[in-house]
Formats: sequence, structure tokens, C-alpha cells
Amino acid sequence: MEILIGNFIAYVLFFLYLLNVNKYKLNVQAFVALNFVVEAFLGYFIFQTGIYQKTFGYKDVTTLSVIPYILCLIMVVMLIHPLRQIESVRKMGHNTSLEISEKWQNYLSYAFFGLVVLYFYMNQLLVNQRSEFVEYDEIYENMASGNLEKFDSPIMNTIYFRLITLIRLLSPFIYYFQFSILANKKKKESKVLPMVLIFGSFILSVFPDIESASRGAMYFSAMQLCFFMFIYFKSFTHGVKIVTVTAIASSMLLLVVFSMAISYSRFGEGKEGNEQIFRYFGEPYPNLGFNVWNKDIRHPYGKRYFPRLTTGRDKSFAGREDRFTYWERQVGIPMLNLKTIFGDLYVEFGVIGAFAVVVLWLLLLKFCLYKARGDSLATVILLYYAYNIVVYGLFNNHLSEDTLKEFFYSIIIIIALRYAAHKMKEKSDLSKHLSERHRRGRYGYYYSDKDTKHQK
Repeated sequence: MEILIGNFIAYVLFFLYLLNVNKYKLNVQAFVALNFVVEAFLGYFIFQTGIYQKTFGYKDVTTLSVIPYILCLIMVVMLIHPLRQIESVRKMGHNTSLEISEKWQNYLSYAFFGLVVLYFYMNQLLVNQRSEFVEYDEIYENMASGNLEKFDSPIMNTIYFRLITLIRLLSPFIYYFQFSILANKKKKESKVLPMVLIFGSFILSVFPDIESASRGAMYFSAMQLCFFMFIYFKSFTHGVKIVTVTAIASSMLLLVVFSMAISYSRFGEGKEGNEQIFRYFGEPYPNLGFNVWNKDIRHPYGKRYFPRLTTGRDKSFAGREDRFTYWERQVGIPMLNLKTIFGDLYVEFGVIGAFAVVVLWLLLLKFCLYKARGDSLATVILLYYAYNIVVYGLFNNHLSEDTLKEFFYSIIIIIALRYAAHKMKEKSDLSKHLSERHRRGRYGYYYSDKDTKHQK
């Protein structure tokens, strides 16, 4: 028990240190650290109150080792460190290397909304193809077992899963466009459209999470919005700050209500449902010490998270439950349990391998940020992935082959947008040049209005 208390105190001290560095103002780094503080506290709370033992059985607290908690804290500190560069985005200004007009940025937002609507339509077809699920527990169990994973048509499957990936890829770009537009609006300019598009994007991103009855996915959708709020909030006018804070508070309250509804539907109303909410968000740290560390683990060494890089192919599964069951047999421990990013990487690679993977990721990120210096779009998107990995690290590892693939796809999108912006600028400059030539042509082409008047 003392180790769980000590773990909580260690994250509190780390959080206070980050606050002190930032002159006691909550920035992105401190915000992420605060989430780890809450999780560490819940880990202690659910064990102290017996909530954890109701699910996982009796555990001998004297068997806990302090080593995994120290190693996990070190890894979290390493992953949070690059987020300090977010403060430099404000100094760059917005859209410094991406001169796309506000009109075209809005067009991209509308196109994104169209993709989300198409996703909803296909998702409804997928549900109707199987059956109608009313209760959250039915939806969750069928999602977990793979019953809602596939269409009867292979072509529809390909379109559906590519669509999911595309929406996930484009959402941070749409947030970037609309937040930067909103931040650049002057006091007397209308701010309705970017605000509607921002919260429209957020609401649409949460609906699939509610439909699949995923409390964790709702949490991550909210964290995505918080990332961009921390970057641009200081640039907003006073009125916009009030509206955004009110809208975010209302949205978070709705997410809490839906999360409670999901838990009540799956576990029953009242005390049992509330306990399961605490257990869900608090179990990673107790699991790390009781169910992961020093167990008889057969490390896959990348076959689970980097299958194509290690084996040349990706093993297919009927559903998520099938995937967890397979790897539980291979590894020797329950894979469905949440266990922090360190715990998950430790299962995959061991201690040295886990830190080697994180170091390689940080080196790749540093190189890309160096190449993106002075470019606000590229810097924000790259740091968004760094933020995502550490936020997902509250529960499990998100540093996988699929994440790296999306990371490189995002770099391609950045390059494509910069190329399009360059061509737009060339076209605009050419149009201005031709207009100037036409204007001067009235006085003999080579003379300006001033020169012509002087000759007279």
C-alpha cells in the first residue's frame, strides 16, 4: 500500500515541478502530468477501498515492487518532455508556412464533415446488417467479440476501414485550421463559423465513441480538444474565452453523463456502476505491480505492436476479443487489463527493449521537429502525436506500427498542403502581376501612374 501512496506522491511532485517551471500556470505538460496524478490517486483509492479486489481477487500488497513504478515515472517524464516545444508555436504565429486562405481552410473542414457523415451512414449499415442493439452492454460485447467488425462485402470493408483511418488522420488538421482562424480573428470580426466548426468536429468525433459504448475513446476525444485549447487559448478574445470554456465544460459534463450511463447499463445502477467507473480509470497502476511486473512473461519482441516490421505480415483476428485471447496465450498474462505504457512495452520488449523503443521514438520526433522548425502547422501536428502517445500511455501503449504509419501519412499531408499553398501563392502573385501590367498598359506599359503624371 505504501508503494501506491508513494507512486501518487511522486506524480504530485512532478506536477508541482512543471507548474513551478511555468510560473504556476497550467500548460500542456502540467495538464498531462495532472492526468497521471489523478490516475495514480485512483490506483491507490480502488485498492484501499477494495474495489480493485472485487474484480481481480485478493492481492498481497507486500509483494509489490517499487522498481516498475520508478521505471514508469521515468518513461512518462521522457515522453512529456518534448511537449515543452508547444510554447514556441505562439511565437511562430499561425499558418506561417501555409498560406491557404480562410475560405479554403473552411472548405477542407466541410469536406471532413462529409467524410464523418459517410462514416455514420456506413456504420449504420453495419449495425443493421447484424441486428439492432439497444443496450450499451450488448453493443460493447458485440464490438469486443467482432460481431460488428465486418461487412459482407470485402469492398465495403476496405472503404469503411480506410474511412476510419482518414478521419483519424485529418481531425488534427481540421482542429488546427479552425483554431488558428479563431485565434487570428480581431475583436469586431465574426467568430461564429470557426467556433461552430470546432465544436461540430468535437461532437462528431464523440458520437462514434458513444455508439460503440467506449468510455476510454470518449476520454481521448476530449483530450484531443484540450490539446488545441492549450495552444490557442491565450490568443482568443475575452468573449471567445468565455464561450469556449462554457462549451467545453458542458461537453465534458455530457461525456461524464454518457460514461455513467454506459457503466450503469453494463454493471448496474448505483454503487456498482460507480465503482466500475473508478476501477476502469484506476486499475493501470495496481495492474502494473500485481499482474505484469516480474511475471512469467514470454516477450513477443515486436510481433504484437510491429508485426510487419518484425515478421513481414500482420496476423488477422476475428475481433478484439480474439486478438486479446491469442496474445494472452502467447505472452502468459491477461492482455485485456490496462497496465500503463511502460507496463505494455515491458510485456512486449522487456525493460531494456521498452526504453529503447521510446528513445528511438523521441529521436525520430526530434529530427522531424528540427526539420519543421518555424512551421507552425508541422510543429503542432508532430507534437499532437507526441501528446497522443503519452496520453494513451495513461492506460496502455499507443506507440505501435499503425501509429507510426499515421505519423508518416501526416507528414505527407503536410508536404501536400505546403505544395498546394505554394501553388496558390504563385497563382495569386501571377494574377497581381498581370493586373499591374494591365494597369500600367494604359500609360504606355512601362510607366506607373506617378511617372506618367510627372511627364505631363
